[in-house]
Amino acid sequence: MINYFEVATGNNIYCNHEMIFFFKKIIYNVVKILFKKCQS
Repeated sequence: MINYFEVATGNNIYCNHEMIFFFKKIIYNVVKILFKKCQS
């Protein structure tokens, strides 16, 4: 299990860049789903 708090605070430099990309993708997908629900 990845320690997300460590990644967020930048202590885990190795995973940091990949995690930011991963979170951005999740947030983008969630926003897209919510936006679709609001439209209908």
